[in-house]
Amino acid sequence: MHKAFWDCLETQLKEDPPSYEHAIKLLGEIKETLLSFLLPGHGRLRSRIEEVLDLPLIQQQAENGALDISQLWDHASNPFPETVLMDQVRFLEMQQETERLVLLSSVLLIVYTTTGEAISGLPGLMETLKNTVGVMLAEMHMP
Repeated sequence: MHKAFWDCLETQLKEDPPSYEHAIKLLGEIKETLLSFLLPGHGRLRSRIEEVLDLPLIQQQAENGALDISQLWDHASNPFPETVLMDQVRFLEMQQETERLVLLSSVLLIVYTTTGEAISGLPGLMETLKNTVGVMLAEMHMP
């Protein structure tokens, strides 16, 4: 089925004049996929994708023989570096949170291992330790 789609796409693009029916359908799927990767805070990037992959406008340009594929590709490829940068920021945030949780778990493990059951029943001790470690990490400018 995929081969049939690509064969049909190739045939349509080789027509004189080219037919963009399948190409526009593919752009729509690409647009939806790109939008599905975005988080709610990616409003600017979402708007850019919507602007560049404006399917009704692309359809109208194709019908009037004014569609410039190279210009469309140049515009469509520009949002990708921003997506990569946003993913790097998210990755760093996740890495910092992971490091914070590892440190917190280590402290709690050491406390409970060294003191044993003597403190295990104290109400609120775990929360107090978590808060104390969190403050210490924040003051040390640690993740």
